[in-house]
Amino acid sequence: DGCLEYSIKLLQITAPMEDRMEQAFFNPPLSKQRLEFALTYIRESRASTL
Repeated sequence: DGCLEYSIKLLQITAPMEDRMEQAFFNPPLSKQRLEFALTYIRESRASTL
């Protein structure tokens, strides 16, 4: 029965992979596009409540 011991050294903290991929592939970022779409839809529908 073997035992494996190891340690991990954190070299740097980066943005989550999803955030980095979003920035690489979408301009503006998808989250901003979603927000703008939602705000436009709300304005156009003249929603009185959300």
